[in-house]
Amino acid sequence: MTTSAPPPCRLALLSQLKQLDKSTKVRFLGCVHSYDIPSATLTLRTKYPSTAADHDVIHVDINQILDSTAGSNLQVGAWVNVMGYVTSSKPKPIRAEQSNVRRGSSQRKRCRTKPVRVQAIAIWTAGNVDLTVYEESVKRYQSGLPALSSITNSTAIGGTRNLEVA
Repeated sequence: MTTSAPPPCRLALLSQLKQLDKSTKVRFLGCVHSYDIPSATLTLRTKYPSTAADHDVIHVDINQILDSTAGSNLQVGAWVNVMGYVTSSKPKPIRAEQSNVRRGSSQRKRCRTKPVRVQAIAIWTAGNVDLTVYEESVKRYQSGLPALSSITNSTAIGGTRNLEVA
């Protein structure tokens, strides 16, 4: 007799999400940088405040859990845990708008990437977070586990463990 259990959840750092396959069930920590009310989308990063374009950005769709999500979890600067499914990953470069280019200067094209998107199934407060300690703990946790084939740089980020979450 076979049982139909939900897929396991993978604990990952926000910076690792771009390396996971679409439909992967994940759990990660992020800091709210913005909340778009019409689309019910949170923008999460690992640094706050952060204006640098090189920091990882994740867009989290909370439409399915909006009624049960505490307003405090939508506030800019709040640290939240998210469980959900990756809906787009492996960001592809997109062309950014050209900045003021002077005549005669070499035209340099700037590229940026589209953020990874996650469909949330649960979100809860993380409280005050020491990000360095958290990241070191997650990496230590992952280092003792078998590497996932979907993560391309396993030596840099270690393997990821499947956590059974019902």
